[in-house]
Amino acid sequence: MLSLLRFSIPSVFVLATSMALVACGGGDDAVLAPPAAGPPPPPPAAASTTVTGAVVKGPVSAAQVCGYTVAANARGTALGSCTTSDASGNYSLTVPAGSGALWVEATGGSYTDEVSAVVTSLPAGSALRALVTANGGTVSTMLTPLTTLALNAAAATVGSQGNSGTLNAAAFNAAATQLLSTFNLPAALNIASTLPTFGSSINDYGTALTAISRMVANGSTLASILAASQPSALAAAYAAAASLVLVAPPVTPPVTPPVTPPATGGSPSASGTLAAAGALAGSITPQATGYEITVEPDSISHRFFLTPVAVAGFPTATSTAAVTVTRGYNADGSLGNTSVSYTDPRVALTPVSCDVRVSTGCGVTISTPTGATHPVTLSFNNTPLVGGGTLNGSLVGDAPGALWSPSELPRTTDGAVAINGVSTIVKTSTYTSTTVGSNTQQIVTLQLADGSQVVVGRTNALPFSVTRLATVGGGQCATACNVTLSDQAEGVSVSFANTPLSGGVALNQSVFIGKTQGTLTNNGNLGNFTPISDSVTAQNDSRMFSFSTLGSAAQANISLLSVTVRGGRVTSASATTGIGAALYTCGDALAVLGYPACTGITAGANGRSFTFANATLAGGALGAAKTNVAFTGTLIAKGQ
Repeated sequence: MLSLLRFSIPSVFVLATSMALVACGGGDDAVLAPPAAGPPPPPPAAASTTVTGAVVKGPVSAAQVCGYTVAANARGTALGSCTTSDASGNYSLTVPAGSGALWVEATGGSYTDEVSAVVTSLPAGSALRALVTANGGTVSTMLTPLTTLALNAAAATVGSQGNSGTLNAAAFNAAATQLLSTFNLPAALNIASTLPTFGSSINDYGTALTAISRMVANGSTLASILAASQPSALAAAYAAAASLVLVAPPVTPPVTPPVTPPATGGSPSASGTLAAAGALAGSITPQATGYEITVEPDSISHRFFLTPVAVAGFPTATSTAAVTVTRGYNADGSLGNTSVSYTDPRVALTPVSCDVRVSTGCGVTISTPTGATHPVTLSFNNTPLVGGGTLNGSLVGDAPGALWSPSELPRTTDGAVAINGVSTIVKTSTYTSTTVGSNTQQIVTLQLADGSQVVVGRTNALPFSVTRLATVGGGQCATACNVTLSDQAEGVSVSFANTPLSGGVALNQSVFIGKTQGTLTNNGNLGNFTPISDSVTAQNDSRMFSFSTLGSAAQANISLLSVTVRGGRVTSASATTGIGAALYTCGDALAVLGYPACTGITAGANGRSFTFANATLAGGALGAAKTNVAFTGTLIAKGQ
């Protein structure tokens, strides 16, 4: 039997076995020798998981992003090292692989608010969170208020289940799905993987985050929103804010202004000659840079000048010879009257003008239609002057970086009114709320591009009435007008829903009317300054903003504050108390008089917000010693 087994084993194996037995000395108790020791196998490579994404409320820069384990239904111990988000909110974090459920959290940093366009810090003690699974490779998650609310809800749900609950990706995803339903967001929106976008390319995610900013503007705090354990508790406030997002498109988050202000538009230019006959016989050939264009909401003025000029009998030559042509605009955007003013102190100290009541065009042709390219040419053809005399000639002016029509000024109204289905742009609008005794009256006036006017009004809580004033197709609605008005900090929204007017006219769509925002404090006992109105004009490449309390301030308090911006930099500012009782200023041109430059005032990239950081303005009452007053706060002009 042994012989048969021996012959059944391959000869190579028999030979190897025999050699092993011989090497061990043979015998029944011999054992096989262990194989020769070789080099040890290399240890397995250390594995890790890379977590990427973005911190967004809009994009949050300089936030600290860290990863943590999950302990029961809460944040556990830290894993790996923290990282910092970049200017766009992007981050990349590395943790050990196999960490399982990973709690990712961002704290600190700042973002540009989607509604106010003001740079804002994340609240201290509040974080943006999400949950992912770290098992190697690369995973991604956004860190936003929505992911935070989903994680809060998942943790609360698991915690209510006692020890049987597990906070993991499944629990987080279930909470995210419920959140979309609660906030009436598209079911296909993945709040963990979708990057929120804003501005002209805003997506559903960006719209939702803008609604949260409007919740804050409406009186909630971001800290309380981020601390909510159940989104259902925020549903009503979110729905109200989201309706405003649809009415008023969000401000595009601006880029952080560069340290070096952008270049100004450059020097203006003027050429040509204007001849005057009659009482002010003479001529004006403007100096090479003697041109200004001033744009206001209802007019444009072209001014050509020569300064200084010698005036007989005066020791100094400080007067200016000039001609100014002003083109008016009606509320509906159509052209109004054109007027002319002519001054030449070399001939007479009293200026003369064209009487628009007699000659509405004043014999002036302006070559450039509103909003068209420049330079602009003004041709005078026997322009009649009061008291006799005429103007003839041609002048050409240009101002790089200037605005050229009222439509280029910051808009204060967004939206349109649909009249029997035809959408009509709102050119201008006003909103007033006046209380007399126990009665409060609200009135909204909308000037439409078709020349008509829509007035919405009510007293106390009575239903709104609507009147449309038009040459054709006007009408009224006294009851059941289907109008809603929402008065918020940043503006007023008015919505029409098949509003029936007599004459068979129906109104639809929504309009948003912006409000002036912000408050300044000071150390000069001038009281807090909270303007309720503002206006903006432009002169060449400068923009002038005036914030006002409309005379409601006490004599010792600030009633008017003006800021001038050129090339993205504040060049001058002034604060007036009462009705001109005292004036405090700063500015580039005032340095020779011992006044400070406006170094503490920063213009926002949106072009209509101004931050005062202990900005010094100097001055006081007429005849009193000059004093310095430091101002702190932010003012935001209405508009988009």
